[in-house]
Amino acid sequence: MTFVGQGHRSPEQRYTPQRLWWRATTAEFKLDERTTFLRWAETMDGHKSESLEVIVDNEQGLIVERTITLRPYPALKLFRDAMYASLKDRLPPDVWDYPTP
Repeated sequence: MTFVGQGHRSPEQRYTPQRLWWRATTAEFKLDERTTFLRWAETMDGHKSESLEVIVDNEQGLIVERTITLRPYPALKLFRDAMYASLKDRLPPDVWDYPTP
């Protein structure tokens, strides 16, 4: 694996939801030609969390797949609630909850 941390934006320049959210890359590795692994240390509203991401890009360098895990669960809930408040009017209801059978 090759370290690919060069040239990335600072934590302050990364996308953040409307809440106070600080995140910093703690590890970034190129797993293969198209796949990057990221590990983050984060704080949202004063609560510490950690996330892991796997990003796959295509020949043009555009992201075609992004998988994220966030822990602990209360941090995931904070993130989901912040995203819901920001995007609920732009994304359909099935993005936020399972349909009722």
